[in-house]
Amino acid sequence: GTSGGTGSCLSLCALSACGEKNDEPVTPDVPEVQKDTFVFAVGEEPVPGQSYYYATIWRDGNAMHLSDGTFDSFCNGAAIDGHVLYVVGDEATGEIVDDGYYEPYKRNVGVMWTINLNNFDTKSTSNVTKVTLSDGKNETSPLKVAVADSKVYVSGFDYLANGNRRAIVWTDGKPDYLTD
Repeated sequence: GTSGGTGSCLSLCALSACGEKNDEPVTPDVPEVQKDTFVFAVGEEPVPGQSYYYATIWRDGNAMHLSDGTFDSFCNGAAIDGHVLYVVGDEATGEIVDDGYYEPYKRNVGVMWTINLNNFDTKSTSNVTKVTLSDGKNETSPLKVAVADSKVYVSGFDYLANGNRRAIVWTDGKPDYLTD
């Protein structure tokens, strides 16, 4: 079982008809994992000597930085469509904010990295393309990405000047504001 509903559990059970004895061993129907299957994870990794992070993906535990470490950057979500990995996140490259609480800092700008998995190598970003999803005037957070019918959908939000959040769905990079 899981607590909080955030994990997953697979259990296999064998049932016989009531009153019948079945001494044959039960073989569960478990799909085979293909040999070319990889596990990807997304997040961030600290930039040495700084108080901010690289946007990072891991393939089978091997890290690849999507940002160069000159500014705070991180990943929130990912989806794979064929041989393309889509990763959404933020880079602190927007307008400067001086809110009186922290030292002045740059707003988070929503970004999407597209990674061609053909000839993928965690030591090279030559197969990576970055698209900026917002202009840096509002703090923006793309959270999830999905691909359907050859369209790329990204969901997230931005913060308005009055402090309210506005829900956004980007379709192929074009924003559609769901709330005001």
